[in-house]
Amino acid sequence: SEAALEVADRVMAFIQEKGHDESRRLAEERGPFPTWPQSIYRDKGMLRNSTVTTIAPTGTISIIADCSSGIEPLFAVAFEHRVGERRLTFVNKHFEAIAKARGFGSEALMRKVAEQGTLHGLAEVPEDVRRVFVTAHEVAPEWHVRHQAVFQRHTDNGVSKCVTGDTLIFTDRGILRIQDLYRGESPDAFSPVQLKVADWGGPVEADLFYFGGKQAVIGLETDLGLSLRATPNHRVRVMANGEIAWRRMDEIRVGDFLVVPYGFDAYGHLHDFKEIYGGCYRPAERANANRLQWPYKITTDLARLLGYLIADGGFSKNQVIFTQKDDGVLDDYRQIVHRRFGVEPRVSLDPRRENLKQAVVNSRDLIAFFTDYLGTGDRADTKRTPRCILASGPEVMKEYVRGLTLDGYISERRRLIVLGTVSRRLAEEVQAILLNLGIVARLERKGIHYQYRHEENRKDACYEVVVLSRFRRAFLERIGFAEERKNMLAREQLTRQRHPDTLYVVPGVRPLAVSLVRAKM
Repeated sequence: SEAALEVADRVMAFIQEKGHDESRRLAEERGPFPTWPQSIYRDKGMLRNSTVTTIAPTGTISIIADCSSGIEPLFAVAFEHRVGERRLTFVNKHFEAIAKARGFGSEALMRKVAEQGTLHGLAEVPEDVRRVFVTAHEVAPEWHVRHQAVFQRHTDNGVSKCVTGDTLIFTDRGILRIQDLYRGESPDAFSPVQLKVADWGGPVEADLFYFGGKQAVIGLETDLGLSLRATPNHRVRVMANGEIAWRRMDEIRVGDFLVVPYGFDAYGHLHDFKEIYGGCYRPAERANANRLQWPYKITTDLARLLGYLIADGGFSKNQVIFTQKDDGVLDDYRQIVHRRFGVEPRVSLDPRRENLKQAVVNSRDLIAFFTDYLGTGDRADTKRTPRCILASGPEVMKEYVRGLTLDGYISERRRLIVLGTVSRRLAEEVQAILLNLGIVARLERKGIHYQYRHEENRKDACYEVVVLSRFRRAFLERIGFAEERKNMLAREQLTRQRHPDTLYVVPGVRPLAVSLVRAKM
């Protein structure tokens, strides 16, 4: 409640004020801590201690000491601890005392509370008691965050829940890896940042970036191929007892249902390369080099061209090479190259396959523009989505994905595969772009059993981005394949589809159903 926030604010402000007063007194006697001149406190008077207040992870200690676990509510009103074949039931002593005093306590009730962990849905417990003894999983996420924010306002060491630097986040600057915000901060340090981050109820303001340094992390992966690595105390949303709840990473178990939102519509709407990359592209001064014109911003056709090249293009020492059998796609590629770079690709037959053609541009500067400046990567396993795509608007993202579908197909089992690649990073970025656009896709790993002629070229796996059946129509309407024959085949298969995807279930319903039945008994 708002009243609870006010109390928390006064309590923590008092603790920090008194702690800093004593630290200043000690600094007058013994001097400040060694790095005080370089610290954020240098203009606020000397301190003996670099940090005075902290909120420690005291879950285990609190169980031993039989007290609350800090600023968080109880994680459970009662729980069972198994030691060998014995089961030890621990019940909150205050709840136990109230239950006894008001006459609704019983061994059967305590066992039921221990099994469930909360009082939610237990008709035997009066409503006013259920309201008081809520657990951490029952408190709305907004109030968790607001209470932590109040305490952290007066805490030197904040409550740090971190993800690894390669984690993708959806912001008003586009899709970022959180490490993109890092500016050389020391471990356990904050720095100002101004951006809006996508959240369930809409974008929220972020004004600080925290760098936690090297920490132990836990990794998890869903059946959609979505993955996350984060510190044990980082929280994620799950379906628990038929409701959405927060759960720590170290509490997640195989078989749990994680809640993953989609359709963020979080875009950066940046177009100028100077703003995105910090400067315009400057080609090297080479004798006899082809004189090309250089784009200064991302456009929808250039985005599609980038998709074409990442899917079916390649780079030799001096050449940008694009191979293609579809004459419509090849003609589109030639027109974009001529329009954006002022050069006409040389087209010839590729002897490796029947009806295969290749379009070649001789230019080291053009190779550097794509691989180094825009950042496409220069090998199959290093391919990635350029920053100018991730920082742009929805139309640019759609055209980029459309270009990538040259590496996609319709399977014999009527599955729609947007992309197949040996670059996991590229596959994850495309999956994130689709999620942002409101299209859910699964990332699948497939082993490679090909006999490579050169061992240094060996790849162990490839990754496919597979659109779930419910979202196939949306994909075809909003994006579609670059090749019309694939669009026709996909639309034809949509009309034949008879069976829904079995992935769609309502998770976590069983415990809720059991509690409702018990309430009626």
